[in-house]
Amino acid sequence: MAKHSSSVNQILRNPYRVFNHIDLIKGKITIGQRWGLIQQDLTKASEPLAAMQSFFEKELCLADVFGLIATANGRSADALIGDMESVYATGQVELHITDLCDLDCINCHYKHKSGATIAFDILPTMLASLAPRALTITGGGEPNCYSCHGKTLNDVVLLVHRVLPNTQIGLINNNTRLLPGSWYDHLAWQRTSVDAATPQTYRLIKQIDLYDQVVQNVELLLLSKRVPHVGVGFLYRPENVGEIAEFLDGWFFRFQRLPPDVQQRFNIQFRPIAPPIQQAAAVTVGANYLPTQVVSILRKQVQEVALRAQHDEMFARFLDSFTNFGSIPIDRDPFAHVPSQFTKCYNTLIHRVVRANGDEFPDFLLCELQECALGNTIRGGSLERARIGLAQFHYHNCVTPFCNPDSCRQSWVSSIIEHPDEARVALRPMGNYFF
Repeated sequence: MAKHSSSVNQILRNPYRVFNHIDLIKGKITIGQRWGLIQQDLTKASEPLAAMQSFFEKELCLADVFGLIATANGRSADALIGDMESVYATGQVELHITDLCDLDCINCHYKHKSGATIAFDILPTMLASLAPRALTITGGGEPNCYSCHGKTLNDVVLLVHRVLPNTQIGLINNNTRLLPGSWYDHLAWQRTSVDAATPQTYRLIKQIDLYDQVVQNVELLLLSKRVPHVGVGFLYRPENVGEIAEFLDGWFFRFQRLPPDVQQRFNIQFRPIAPPIQQAAAVTVGANYLPTQVVSILRKQVQEVALRAQHDEMFARFLDSFTNFGSIPIDRDPFAHVPSQFTKCYNTLIHRVVRANGDEFPDFLLCELQECALGNTIRGGSLERARIGLAQFHYHNCVTPFCNPDSCRQSWVSSIIEHPDEARVALRPMGNYFF
């Protein structure tokens, strides 16, 4: 298959853009080291580390742990709280504005939805405190379902742009409807979870008949709106794994009908369905998370698409330049996680998920585990922000049950920061803060 350069792929998929956050990481590490909160000697815990661990094991209250850490450093608790509040701001936020949804997807990662919606009037303070460089508006539900005293997703996007004018904004939604307004003027990118090649499979996965409407809305976003990058997501899984070739055929047909300048704004992203975090330890390289029959079907689909690409230069260019089809592995279990080695978690220093009820988590896979919550942003206030700041160092030290290469699905972030390819660092897309 011929290889072609792709500005789209560089913008949306270059993992080395995390190095655009390296100054933020270094600043937080400096503060963590100042207070002895970053573990260096694995054979023993310093007084600050022991105090922090006791807090997260619920043996100490927050006031006591701040007092112990401050005393161990010969400084005031107020100074510590100030520093912990200063590290609250982050690089990239996944903001779940509502848990309401108009779909009922099987295997939904947020099956245990709270039904919450973030109140519109608290968003300005929340956003200003988080101060992200990039913000993905999404949800445990559907962002288009956001409603608060007459405010909609359109108002949320306009508010984010007003409060954080230099922050890049992305949107992941189901695109079951297109809301009126000028929200699309302020997005860096948008992605629609389609996950099907036919109305029948869409209904099977999403539990609703909206396939044709969703496809039409993607085309409308491309043709009549001004979103720089419009993506279609395909989460391959047992229910749709036999439709990869048909899915690509359908979107290639639609792609060819688009004007050349519009084509440049389109992309397709394939990702494998991941096991719940509780099963992560059992899924290792080479292990069959899903039945071998499913893996076999997927491999046949990949081979079918690759064969077509060998005989169709335009289709091959489409695959290479506007999709990440090449990321689907056929030499190993395509559903198994490949761990990247790391000793410290850098993802937690630059990324957070904020749920619709205000709970903050270091990663979306941990959101179903309440014990992994860093704190709650809606409770607000200096002390709660300081608590979340302290929690970042707790996770940075990799002392929680899922902070290991086998369990962590964001291990690549920490791995490339600890073992960077300097040539790729130099070629990272400057000014793009999205993962």
